[in-house]
Amino acid sequence: KINLSSSYFLSNVKFGTSTLCKTSNKPSAEDEDLDMNKPLSFTNSAAHKWKAEYSRRGTSAEPRLSYESHVVSISLTVFLLYFCVFREESDIDTEFSRSLYSRIDGLEEAQLRISYKYNMDNGLDVKDIERRMHELNIKNVVK
Repeated sequence: KINLSSSYFLSNVKFGTSTLCKTSNKPSAEDEDLDMNKPLSFTNSAAHKWKAEYSRRGTSAEPRLSYESHVVSISLTVFLLYFCVFREESDIDTEFSRSLYSRIDGLEEAQLRISYKYNMDNGLDVKDIERRMHELNIKNVVK
């Protein structure tokens, strides 16, 4: 038989990085005093003393160093300066500047036809779409 009282779990479970549970055949003196038909008092239990931060870092975490935020800020600043200002452009950067329409054949034509049909169905202006279709030599055939 396993004893399932809440005081048993609170005294035998280690919270944090791992969970350990001991089972015992003999109930403790504290478990014998519990009446299972009455509610447990939260303020008198070990759960009342538990803080949410213990779930993230455990109960015995060291405090942060006073200069930790400065080191992180300086490191991030140096990285961003290098990446955004001092780094030379590569062929990947020039690829990013290319339009999606220049990468996929027929995409702009399909997009213009869809936009033209939508605007015609909803009574919206189609002058810009027609102008671009004329530049690309696309006929205004919409089914």
